[in-house]
Amino acid sequence: MKQRQFAFTAIRVLAVYFLVAGIGRLMDVVAPIMLSSSDAHVSAWAYLSLVLPGLVYVAASVFLWSKAEGLVLRIVQGQVEDAAATQFASGELYKLALSLTGVILIVLTLPTLASTIIQLLQVNETSYTVTQPFLYSNWAVIMECIVRLGLGLLLIIKTQVIFGWVGRTFQQVRTNNQ
Repeated sequence: MKQRQFAFTAIRVLAVYFLVAGIGRLMDVVAPIMLSSSDAHVSAWAYLSLVLPGLVYVAASVFLWSKAEGLVLRIVQGQVEDAAATQFASGELYKLALSLTGVILIVLTLPTLASTIIQLLQVNETSYTVTQPFLYSNWAVIMECIVRLGLGLLLIIKTQVIFGWVGRTFQQVRTNNQ
């Protein structure tokens, strides 16, 4: 793989990571929305403070993905291609990135899921009255963790299918735009 191909693939992998991180940050909005359906008051600024980091990640992802070729020209400008550069297919890097993203999602989600379940069990054993906002927020966190675990497992188990679908989709978009 040439340096330009490697840089292009690395930028695209970073874009995929930012997209997944942005979606993860946007999922943090679920609990306050569920809480706001009860008597709790959540201001627009609080929602913005929850949504803005996720939107920044997604915007960075879109920027990196769409401007990858231009960024590559700036990165490898003036560098001579090494004939003995590492020889591996860019497709393998994408598959590796998808799998690693799934592993990262699972690893980062398991502690949150475990602590939320433990907290629910602890409050259930020590308290006779549990407020509905507390239950709503904890169930929202548990559902968010289940979705993240599912997405992580999907990325690990179906890497080949996802890679093939994304490749066919982008090839079709390129042919339609020409």
